[in-house]
Amino acid sequence: MRGGRILFAVLRLLSSLRWLALLLPVLAVLAVGCGEAPREPREPTPGKAHFGITTYNIKVEQSLDPETVAAIGSTGADILCLQEINASWEAVLRERYASSYPYMLFAPKENAGGLGFLSRYPLIDRGVIQPPAGVHPGWIAEVVLPTFTLQVVHVHLRSLFNGEGSPPANFFEVGDLHREEMQLFFQHVDPSLPTVVAGDFNEGIEGAAVRWLEDRGFQNTLHAFRPGQFTWAGRSVGQTYDLAIDHVMAGPAFELLDARTSRLGNSDHLPVTAQLELR
Repeated sequence: MRGGRILFAVLRLLSSLRWLALLLPVLAVLAVGCGEAPREPREPTPGKAHFGITTYNIKVEQSLDPETVAAIGSTGADILCLQEINASWEAVLRERYASSYPYMLFAPKENAGGLGFLSRYPLIDRGVIQPPAGVHPGWIAEVVLPTFTLQVVHVHLRSLFNGEGSPPANFFEVGDLHREEMQLFFQHVDPSLPTVVAGDFNEGIEGAAVRWLEDRGFQNTLHAFRPGQFTWAGRSVGQTYDLAIDHVMAGPAFELLDARTSRLGNSDHLPVTAQLELR
């Protein structure tokens, strides 16, 4: 079913404005889209390179929450892409995970625009990319795995509420802006490297940036194995609803082994972890 991007934006708009709350449960169901037969997880092929990667919006104010701090390391992934990193979060993560993830990169901000990488393997910083408008940059890093170098495009796309116009104007513009953000980030991508795009897209499975990546051979890992699984939960006027807005998009160089969420921590987002194998 098409229209997930519009339905996601409607949900966020209704939550902000506190009206038409009775429609939220209906729209949340529609935003899941038509069902597809989920893939079956499988073990890695013997002799082929494989790894795990997690995206998690840890919520900027949660750095002193022990359950959220523990949730970050619970996935067992080789690479962690974390959104909403501030200076406090950086200090906590460096102290807690220095032995588990000896390679770290941080670009902290005191708003929701900070990003961080934690990795079991060496990281090469290829630069933070700041879009012309908004608080959320992208960041490209290379991960030097034992048999190949992986390129990761770490994103936190613009929220509906970060626009410069009115809520209705932001609603109609967000899809185009997400696609433009992704196009900007890909101007800095090395096309010769196997690539994964991971982060908080602030849009569902039918969003403009997701579709732009799919048109270029990327696969939405969580949707492939667990269609309908939410990654973010919200609340409005006594109603609760949930959406899939955090994505690990695997480029055409990869076979998908598994993808899942973990219901841990106290962020309003869930960590999404994908297991991938190099073709």
